[in-house]
Amino acid sequence: KLFASFMIAISIIGISCGLDKIEVGKKFKIAIIILFLLIYTIVQIVWISQSVATPYADSEQLLVIAKEMMENEGLSEYCANYIQYYPQQLTLVTIMIAIFKIFHTTSYVIFQYANVICNILSILGLYAITRRISKEKNKNMILFWILSLTFIPITMLSTFVYGDFLGLAFAIWAVYFAINYEKTNKIKNVIFTGICMLIACLLRMNYFIFAIAIIIYWIVNLFDKKDKKKSIKE
Repeated sequence: KLFASFMIAISIIGISCGLDKIEVGKKFKIAIIILFLLIYTIVQIVWISQSVATPYADSEQLLVIAKEMMENEGLSEYCANYIQYYPQQLTLVTIMIAIFKIFHTTSYVIFQYANVICNILSILGLYAITRRISKEKNKNMILFWILSLTFIPITMLSTFVYGDFLGLAFAIWAVYFAINYEKTNKIKNVIFTGICMLIACLLRMNYFIFAIAIIIYWIVNLFDKKDKKKSIKE
């Protein structure tokens, strides 16, 4: 397994270096990216339609609670106790109910398809971040697309009905806008960061760690700018 992983890594580097030497137009690159994203989407949809995976544990419980709140005026004793013990799940239940009402269905499959959309948004967000911070853009972009579109676990886990992938997409874009603010100093990026981070935390409280990381990133950059100003004056 170790040898196979090593060979795959060498192959990816070799392919990226080879493709880096090929010069193509911007429109052709965009067309290729769209094509691969389309294939990536189709693969995930086919996987979902063929998979026998169903919600379990917390995800199953949240779906039951969302259905009960839609169909009845009150919750069963077990569901009420669950929400009382895990109050942070109430926001995700509310979002589930909203999605059920919008699409007029209580099928969990709608969340699996939402995962596909959010996986695409996550990849585009990571692409935007890579372009923003990368110095060797051409080579790094090739590596990025190869690694992101061939990362099988994300495709396989698209059947997982929870707020993880939905929240991840917004957390990634929050990071992008945070980096963009440091590069441009435009307040709109702070607003977009806050909105994306808020939605991410509503979907999954674990993404609060992204908010902490962004604040630390801004503070470090603030002190760095002050040190640079002092060195220039001296």
